Order: sequence, then structure tokens, then C-alpha cells
Amino acid sequence: MTRFSKALPKTYPELCAVYLPRAIDNNVTLNKALEVINAFKGCKHLNPDQKQYLADVSIRVYRYERDLSHVRGSRQLA
Repeated sequence: MTRFSKALPKTYPELCAVYLPRAIDNNVTLNKALEVINAFKGCKHLNPDQKQYLADVSIRVYRYERDLSHVRGSRQLA
């Protein structure tokens, strides 16, 4: 089930009311962020607020996955 049950909200504050972008520190918060990103699949025309929101959530996922891979890599070297 998606957080965005109908059409995507149009403004950044409306999007944040559904899911507030925040630091990702475990699989639960990662899955919530990925659910939000997946809600944007197939959207061809995003307004500037929607683009910024998607970028903000996406960068948090990227950073978490990047940092997680560094932690895993350093454990393998030890």
C-alpha cells in the first residue's frame, strides 16, 4: 500500500505532510523512503516542488546505501 493513495500532492508542504524526508538509519526507514520514491514511478511531468521533494528523498536513500556499503566493505577488510 502506498502512502500516496490518490494523486501525488502538488506542493512540498503537502508532500511532507504525507512523508517527511528524514535521515535513514535502518531498513524500516529505508523501505518507507523507497515506497515514496516508487509512488513517483510513471509520473512524466513533475512540478518544481515535486522534483525537489523526490530529489530530497532520493539523496537520503543514496547516502544511506553508500554509507552502508562502506561499512560492509570495511568489515570485510578487517
